[in-house]
Amino acid sequence: MQVLDCNHPITGLAVSTDNGKSWQPTVRREYNFFEREQAGGFDKDIVMVRITCSNKNSVIIPDVSVAGEAKTVAPVNC
Repeated sequence: MQVLDCNHPITGLAVSTDNGKSWQPTVRREYNFFEREQAGGFDKDIVMVRITCSNKNSVIIPDVSVAGEAKTVAPVNC
């Protein structure tokens, strides 16, 4: 996943496949994508994403597609 057009630098991105009960961290790659550390996907097509910014604020975005080339616009920015 890639996060674009944020007000502050992104410090973390986590994914939940169980409606926010638990969160799986991702790793930021040098090409500015956040990826799951283990091989494979999330075993779901739609997930919840939590983005954390350098100002310590977090934004949770529900119903994010993990399909290639899919785009989701967040309702707020951090």
